[in-house]
Amino acid sequence: MESKATSLPLIGDMIKGAQNRSVQGFNRATYDQVLAPLGRTYSGPVGQDGVNAVRQTIGDAYNSALSNMTFRANDPQFKTDILQLGQMAEGLGAPQKQTFLNTVKTQIFGKLSPQDTMDGPQLQGVQSELGRLARGYQGDPSFDNRQLGAAIGEVKNAIDQSLPRYNPPEAVENLSNANAAWSNFTRLRTAAGSQGAMNNGGVFTPAQLQNAVRAGDRSVGKGATAAGTAPMQNWSQTGMEVLGRGYPDSGTAGRLGTAGVIGAIAGHPEMLLNPATYLAAAPAMAYTPYGQKLAQALLMNRPASAQALGAAVNRFAPAVSALGLPAFAGLPQQ
Repeated sequence: MESKATSLPLIGDMIKGAQNRSVQGFNRATYDQVLAPLGRTYSGPVGQDGVNAVRQTIGDAYNSALSNMTFRANDPQFKTDILQLGQMAEGLGAPQKQTFLNTVKTQIFGKLSPQDTMDGPQLQGVQSELGRLARGYQGDPSFDNRQLGAAIGEVKNAIDQSLPRYNPPEAVENLSNANAAWSNFTRLRTAAGSQGAMNNGGVFTPAQLQNAVRAGDRSVGKGATAAGTAPMQNWSQTGMEVLGRGYPDSGTAGRLGTAGVIGAIAGHPEMLLNPATYLAAAPAMAYTPYGQKLAQALLMNRPASAQALGAAVNRFAPAVSALGLPAFAGLPQQ
């Protein structure tokens, strides 16, 4: 009913405006969902600025967790992981292989203390640089360089995975929360970076988030998505059920319809004296910010008044159509 009513004069533009506010509200709520592992919420603007702010919040939490940790290169599992990565690097091109070995040497073994450890601030710097290098190479057009970026990323992951084995539980929990928030953020980032969202200032629809959730599913055959258990999937699915798949249209049809109504009033000014004219606009008020608040108050506090208003609107619907204001034409009568 509501989606069909978006094409009606006056009320259609109001509905589309409310839908746009709902999509923006969904984005803001999604930011909160992403930040939930950190116990944080977001209150700034939505769109590209909002995405950047969420990313910065997660990055700060990650760095804060690392600053309270130490890294031990003599951890047995880490040494095994690095040896395996070195063997995998044999499959890289000669220049990429040399770059990989130099990166491991300078960023890890070249920065260890005599006890083969790093303190928190140094570890933070190393992980930041490894992340920067990995992202840079993975975005390169060359396949070999993208493989190099993936290998450097695995070195960073090996360090991350070693930290819980010998660091205090509180610091480990903080790091785990930051990593969980980052996992959520990768879905948000993909949705905000989709073509449709980029054309809308980085504001995405539930369907675009759902597509990002599926794209981020690395399970065999997208099994997690098929089972409904992929990260952020339940949230994006709920958004689709409530808000639908897309953005409201540009409003051209609504503007033309509204122009027709204004023209009708200009030609028949006596319509301004007819209560039915104002009843035609009454439903649209429900889709203004003030109208939405008023409707909520009526339904929560004065249900009898709300029902009486609905009955009155239905009673005058035929008169409204007769005046050439088809806002209620075809809508069921009670």
